[in-house]
Amino acid sequence: MAAENRFCINCGTPLVIQDGKYRCPNCGTEYAADWGREDVARAEAETAQARNQAQLDRDLTISQTRAQIAQQQQYNAQQRKKQREMQGIENLLIKAGIAVASFILIAFSYRACTMLVAKNSGSISNAILGGDADKKNGQAEETKITKIDEKALLNDETFLKEAYAAEVYAIRYLTDREIVLEGTDAKYTFTGQFECEEGYLLSISDGRSELFQIFSLEYSSEESSETLTVYVPVYLAMSGVRADGKVACDNDAKLYKGADGLHGFIDKSIILDKYLESWENVENTIPFEIPEKIRSEVADV
Repeated sequence: MAAENRFCINCGTPLVIQDGKYRCPNCGTEYAADWGREDVARAEAETAQARNQAQLDRDLTISQTRAQIAQQQQYNAQQRKKQREMQGIENLLIKAGIAVASFILIAFSYRACTMLVAKNSGSISNAILGGDADKKNGQAEETKITKIDEKALLNDETFLKEAYAAEVYAIRYLTDREIVLEGTDAKYTFTGQFECEEGYLLSISDGRSELFQIFSLEYSSEESSETLTVYVPVYLAMSGVRADGKVACDNDAKLYKGADGLHGFIDKSIILDKYLESWENVENTIPFEIPEKIRSEVADV
């Protein structure tokens, strides 16, 4: 059989005789010199079988891929359902917290009104102002406001409890439940774990004072076991100390998140400077820590 009548099974190129063997000049495949029709038939059959097996493998891979996609879609649907359920629970908790705060505010308002009426009538002037028990003429001692100092705060345990409770409420219910780290797509969820890191007593030039405390909040990644610590400051404005030694404050705790982002600070060391830059009338800054006894009692409630 002439060499030009024989073709390469792999690429179809006509074979040539080289060194006593048939050789494909295109792909380099070599064939024995006695290679005949039976070999061609057998090779073609093997090639067809290999192609069939390759097609079966491709079909199997496609089927497995589709099954994996369907399984992933089902998992994603379940996760979205869980997230909606959790969001519903969180909304209920937030509403409950708002209701509790409203109740406390109403109670404080009622108490304040009651004390004001009693003061004007002179019926409990001594109890309110700590005046002389022998005063019986119904005239109450004038309420005076003096400047707040560290000693005045530490002596008023009732104020400290109410102030720390207001701060804890702000951290639990007013901070962001989920955050996305700036410059990335990494999403983190608040675990509910937080701790008071440090605090300060700020004296304002107009006579007011502020209790400024920094809390660390723990957030966890949805994609991994990685955690992220975010620092969120809380502050309360105080107008002074009354004649009875009680601190005058509305216990309206506010979050300070700064201008560096919506969620707080990653670097705790810059927080106080950032806050002081935003309040140019701060005259004095004194480190102040709410006693552990007070914090423990509030945490147990």
